[in-house]
Amino acid sequence: MNIKILVYFSFLFFMGCPATHIPYEPQVFPDISRTMNVLKETLSYQVPKRIVRYVEIKPDYFKVISGVRSTLTYIYFDDIQKIDLHEKRKRKVVTIWGDNHRALYRLYVKDQAVATDFINAVHTLKNHRKEIELELNKSIDSTKKRK
Repeated sequence: MNIKILVYFSFLFFMGCPATHIPYEPQVFPDISRTMNVLKETLSYQVPKRIVRYVEIKPDYFKVISGVRSTLTYIYFDDIQKIDLHEKRKRKVVTIWGDNHRALYRLYVKDQAVATDFINAVHTLKNHRKEIELELNKSIDSTKKRK
């Protein structure tokens, strides 16, 4: 009887995990301003159930308000350990992992190019935080000049 239970739970386990890992090595974008726009743009492709309403990028983190209930998520660049790309039910799923194998954020999109652009943007911003600060300061200075 124990064998039947083991086989049953093994079957459930393997049937419940239909996601296919897609190997991808992040690339660095050369322009931080464009990278910040790419991050915001790719988040706009999130599936309707998790629609992104607001994105803010700072040198230490990016903030996303999404979903039907406007869930607030902070993704600190220091907390990011790795980023995975999977395919599940014809959608591409990007998972940003933190310490203790904790999922910090998931992006669900239909297009693999959008998913890889998101990965590249997060990877670039994580590794170029000084440039984010300079870019934010530039935009503040240009706003002051217009007034």
